[in-house]
Amino acid sequence: MVDVLQNLRDRLEVKAALHEAEAASAAAALERAAAALGREAAAARIAGALAAAPAGPPAERAAALRAALVAALEAIDLLPEERAAPARAAIAEHLAAQTMRDVAVLKPSLLGEISKG
Repeated sequence: MVDVLQNLRDRLEVKAALHEAEAASAAAALERAAAALGREAAAARIAGALAAAPAGPPAERAAALRAALVAALEAIDLLPEERAAPARAAIAEHLAAQTMRDVAVLKPSLLGEISKG
């Protein structure tokens, strides 16, 4: 029974670390996007969405920041391309990095399925 509980604890700690990494990356991307927009109204909306995200728990913060990223992309989409591009790039960098973090978690289980034949 103790082994089962330790295994569960280890899995939960890993998940918390993944949520924390995602949240930190998303927050940084939102900050860069808002900074790139300067005095645009979209920058204020992005900064507001970032500020509204809860400090924790990690899963809730990551979920709120995902929603903030969607709102940011919607706000950025209304701008002319030359003004939107730097902000969109900041968010795209986060999304690319998050995709790699998500795939890295799946890799061991995918390899296990492949090895079963």
